[in-house]
Amino acid sequence: MNSVALSMFGIVLAVTLYQSGGADPNGGADPNAIKECSGCPYNGQCKRKNEEWVEEGCVKKKCHMEGPRGYERIITVSELGCRDSSGKCHFPGSTWEEDCIKYQCLNHRNATTVRAVYDVIEIGCPFNETCLKNGAVVPDTESKCTSLRCVGVQGKDRSIHYGMQTDQIKCEDANGLCREEGERGWPLYVNGTLYNNCHCNIVREEGRATSIQKECS
Repeated sequence: MNSVALSMFGIVLAVTLYQSGGADPNGGADPNAIKECSGCPYNGQCKRKNEEWVEEGCVKKKCHMEGPRGYERIITVSELGCRDSSGKCHFPGSTWEEDCIKYQCLNHRNATTVRAVYDVIEIGCPFNETCLKNGAVVPDTESKCTSLRCVGVQGKDRSIHYGMQTDQIKCEDANGLCREEGERGWPLYVNGTLYNNCHCNIVREEGRATSIQKECS
């Protein structure tokens, strides 16, 4: 079974509130800022009221103007995104899929900080160049009388384990028919010789692959 360790969730960013009463949020005073910018002065730009933009690190900021005349200009972190393995940002509420695992980005907030968390909402299994949903059962492409089940779980430490496990296994007779375990009296070729009174036992051992033992008399 495959495993994935989620070491990418839990990014913490302090929310900094910029109050601009004619001040440049990046430092020095700018006495002409209010006259020249009816929104929020920021990095040499004038951001419009309620304008949002994304900066490096999947940080989405917003220009707020408060007060009866919009005197207080405040730039806040409105959302913090989650970065996938390709570097793309996904903001709260959006979902994406990687290696048959579906994630959702969430934001956890308090008075001063916002934290982006990767939440696993579906665990699937790669199979024949496609993704199977957790619990899906498909025929084994290497064994006619065997079916496989997709099994995916998330541990308490948030690690992910997924893979294909044997769901049902039967025995194939000389005519290509699938026989139940314990069923007797069916034909089977053994080293080129046809036997007509055969049966099989399914051997299941913890930690080992399931195997078939066939016997004829």
